[in-house]
Amino acid sequence: MADGLNYIAEYLDHLESNNILSFNSLRLYKRDLLDFESFCIYNYSGSFDLRELSAEMLNKFAAQIEAQGRTNATINRKLTAIHGFWNWMRDQKLVSRDPFTQINRGPQFRNKAPSTLSEEEIILLLDHPQHELRTKMLLELIYATGIRVGELTQLTVEDLDLENQLITIPRSSRFKERVIPFNHILAEYLSKFIEEVKLAPESKLLLNRNGQAVSEREVFRLIREAAKAAGIGKRVSPSILRNSFLKHMKENGAHETLLRDITGQKSVLI
Repeated sequence: MADGLNYIAEYLDHLESNNILSFNSLRLYKRDLLDFESFCIYNYSGSFDLRELSAEMLNKFAAQIEAQGRTNATINRKLTAIHGFWNWMRDQKLVSRDPFTQINRGPQFRNKAPSTLSEEEIILLLDHPQHELRTKMLLELIYATGIRVGELTQLTVEDLDLENQLITIPRSSRFKERVIPFNHILAEYLSKFIEEVKLAPESKLLLNRNGQAVSEREVFRLIREAAKAAGIGKRVSPSILRNSFLKHMKENGAHETLLRDITGQKSVLI
């Protein structure tokens, strides 16, 4: 196989080793990029160099996925995964142009609106009396700050300023450092939890039984169980809590510039 196709393996290693995506997102990105690799090999031979990728090839790939009866969201996700890979190649100085500016993004490629909970469902979830302290803190932390699950699992006690109610999200390979304010309820949960568990300043905030940082999969599990206990019939995940935070902030008058600063996103499409 040509080096041009081997870049996909390098990119996937980069995503995994730097914890850039959540567990589920990484799994989907792998599948999407390997599907695209198979498409390139089948249509353009095993010697194809991905640095020669064109808008015509991308449109052909999208049309093939559509012909398989896949959903609009799936088509859009696969194009997004490939675009992320292309941006990485640009960062590595392997390419300079951008064929994605020329692809057809008509209605058939538009994704559905992000899933969210209503404010009433959020209240049921956050205020359920049977949640233990760690679960209350976890739910409030995501909904009150919009933190990403990958950032949450890496959060240390030193990243928290309880007195001023601020969280510092360290700079990563993908996002700039940012500081997020939080409410007094979360401040109380954090303070009580840190004291009860006797966490050292350099310790990760969320630890498993072995004293290591909890996995993203474990965070997903805790949230699913919390939603079930609260009687919420919908699927609930960290991203749904994050989307709900953005939606409710926006509905209550928060300016998009503020939301971009808090989330580290270039655009807020909720």
